[in-house]
Amino acid sequence: MGGAQGPGTPAGAGGSTGQPDPDGWRELLRGGEDVAQVMSDMANILDEISGLEGRDEEELPIRDRRLLARLLLAREEARSLMAGGIQDPRNDVRRLKNVPETEVRFISTLVAIKAPDALKKRIFDVMDGREEGEYKKGSDGPIKVQGSKGSAPVRPGHLLDTITKVLGGMYRTGGSGVTVQQLEWIRKETLDALQRIGFSQ
Repeated sequence: MGGAQGPGTPAGAGGSTGQPDPDGWRELLRGGEDVAQVMSDMANILDEISGLEGRDEEELPIRDRRLLARLLLAREEARSLMAGGIQDPRNDVRRLKNVPETEVRFISTLVAIKAPDALKKRIFDVMDGREEGEYKKGSDGPIKVQGSKGSAPVRPGHLLDTITKVLGGMYRTGGSGVTVQQLEWIRKETLDALQRIGFSQ
C-alpha cells in the first residue's frame, strides 16, 4: 500500500509511512461543510475496502498478510467513524449470514485463555498464519487446517466480523458483562496484532 493515498482518502488521513491516521478522518468530519456528504463517502469507502479485503481472504492461501492487515485496519477505522458505532446498521456484517464455525471455535479457545501474554501470542500467531490460521492443502484439493481436518483456517477479517456480530447481539440483548468484556479485549488484541503485522514487520 505504501504511502500513497487511495481514491477518496482525505488529506492528512495517511502519512508518508502509509500508516492510518485517524485524526485525518476526524478533522475532515469536524471541519467539512457537508457532513452528510462526507458520511455518504465514508460508507462508499467502507464498501470498497470491505470488497478488497473479502477478495483477499477468499483466495487461500492468503498471499499478502501485510496488505490484508492494512485493509482490515482501514476498514475498522472507517466503521468506528460511522455515527452509530458497532450497532450502526451501515456496519452490518452482511457477508456473514451465520457466524462461521472455525472462527467461533477459535473465539471459544481464546476466551478460555486466562494469561494475557499467552492470549496476545496466540492471537498474533493465528493472524500471522500459524496455529489455527495455518492452511494445509490435501491431495484432493480442500483446504485443511492442522488439528481441524476439512475446515478452513481462521481468517482475520472473518474473525473480526464474527466478534462484531456476536458483540452486536450481546449489546442489543444485554449479554453477560464478563463475556462482553472478554470479547472486547479479544477484539482489541486482534487489532493490535494486525497493526504489528501491517506496519511493524
